[in-house]
Amino acid sequence: MPTEKLEADYVIVGAGAIGMAFADEMLSASDASMIIVDSRHRPGGHWNDAYPFVRLHGATSLYGVNSRRLGDGPIDRTGLNAGLEPLPSGAEICAHYDATMRERLLPSGRVTYLPMSDHEGNGTVTSRLSGRRVRVSARTALVDATYSDTNVPATHPLTYPVAPGATCIAPNKLPDITEPADGYTIIGAGKTAMDSALWLLENGVDPRRIRWIRPRDAWMVDRAGRQFDAAGIGATMTRIAAEAECAAEARTLDDLFDRLEAVGALMRLDPGVRPTMFRCATLSRAELAALRRIENVVRLGHVARIDENEIVLTGGTLPTSPKHVHVDCTAPGLTKRPPRTVFEDGRITLQMVRTCQPSFSGAIIARIATLQCSDAEKSDMAAPVPPPDGIADWARMFVTNAANQHRWSQHPDIAPWMAASRLDGTAGVSPCSRAGETTMQSARKSFKTNIRPAVDNLQRLLSEPHETVSLTPATDRKKAVKISEG
Repeated sequence: MPTEKLEADYVIVGAGAIGMAFADEMLSASDASMIIVDSRHRPGGHWNDAYPFVRLHGATSLYGVNSRRLGDGPIDRTGLNAGLEPLPSGAEICAHYDATMRERLLPSGRVTYLPMSDHEGNGTVTSRLSGRRVRVSARTALVDATYSDTNVPATHPLTYPVAPGATCIAPNKLPDITEPADGYTIIGAGKTAMDSALWLLENGVDPRRIRWIRPRDAWMVDRAGRQFDAAGIGATMTRIAAEAECAAEARTLDDLFDRLEAVGALMRLDPGVRPTMFRCATLSRAELAALRRIENVVRLGHVARIDENEIVLTGGTLPTSPKHVHVDCTAPGLTKRPPRTVFEDGRITLQMVRTCQPSFSGAIIARIATLQCSDAEKSDMAAPVPPPDGIADWARMFVTNAANQHRWSQHPDIAPWMAASRLDGTAGVSPCSRAGETTMQSARKSFKTNIRPAVDNLQRLLSEPHETVSLTPATDRKKAVKISEG
């Protein structure tokens, strides 16, 4: 039985992005004490396990903790991200969270940190290293920061068998390759697959030696439309306003995505293939152009197994060889779980309450937690925005996000907090010219005009049956030929 007992106002399980954002904001918003339990050796969650060439693909301005800016570099001047906010590496992100813990949370005297430890669900915490057992209790709430955990290839088991003579690796092992392969096959359609393909291209692999198994295609966000520095905020607000207008005027979900593509909000890899997946993946236009150099794309379903000389898919087979490198990128990313009420009696379940923004979500949930109102009233202000997968999820996220945003903007305590929060995106950013101010005013006016009709229209579209055809009729035959030649 545990012999040591620890008590605090909040017991936070998980020190990833959303858990650290919650703890950081709770430190600012209250005098509460906290115990943070995490299974890893340092804060940062899945960033500790990610492949070494990983970088944040969204807006740097909106990531990390509210009290500390993530990175302070200038706009990128070279490479595939030129002209945009710099993209911190996984190591930089882990350093950000580590510094937050060492320089802010622990020195406060209000935070107890238990790394390399498992919370067993009954209030018992066990050290993975020493076996030491501690009984922890929360006076106010247990905070579950693991509900929306992220799965990455290094910790995600393969879902198909691989013959002993075949080579199948996680992206983490790509930098360890010491001799040329017969070829490279990327398996998966998400952001990890895109990162792996870009890494191969940037390191000199001929695109003709890369084969890409994509069971389905994805819509991607144009990174240029999510820039929150002084130079980019005007264009970003214009893009956000255009998205609301598209949502207000769309006749079907497919028409919605056609409109979003037309205004430059969303992009696809193959103009002849209509994507059926949306997971908030963000690319620059230069990255998109680079990925389009890979023409050997296979759409024969999911991999069933990899033999020494053959890849068996659910829709056919492909030749391979023992010296061919297969890169598994099939980890699902954000865990798809049913939304759960954020505030319950003695429990807070951290989830995204703004579209694809875990850091802001953790911070604002902490701020809401300090309000003097019931759990039901708090939960009304924090409706979960489920991680997206299909195209209908874009509409669902928009509707939920808009409802949350309206409630926050009307609350006398939350609205001023948002106006000052760096994680909100627009806080403290002022256009540097009269033309910039005119652009911002025009964007705000357009957004306010369209937001209510957009929500009403999307709710109508979501209530109607929807079917998307992956391949356009004009390209069916062409794609089938390319697959058979792959």
